[in-house]
Amino acid sequence: MDALRFGGGVLLPYVAVAVFVAGMIYRINVWRKLPSPPITLFPAPATGAENTLNTIREAVLFRSLFRSDRALWLFAWGFHEVLTLIFVGHLRVLANVDR
Repeated sequence: MDALRFGGGVLLPYVAVAVFVAGMIYRINVWRKLPSPPITLFPAPATGAENTLNTIREAVLFRSLFRSDRALWLFAWGFHEVLTLIFVGHLRVLANVDR
């Protein structure tokens, strides 16, 4: 039973976080390499660094959503902030586990 508890309660959350972070890094790199990013508006940035910065701004601040629908932006941003707080809370609990 200890192996099951260790695998499901200790190892599995770390594997899930690692898969999530690796997937997000992969997806952001795919978006960054597109010639015309799907989430930014015209004109597209000239350099790769500008493209990366615009992608990060869009992913964190939802700039295009803010320009199109501010009410939806407010609820979307609040929703993602709550998800971030939940994620940080879970990390805090996982980091303070005494075994």
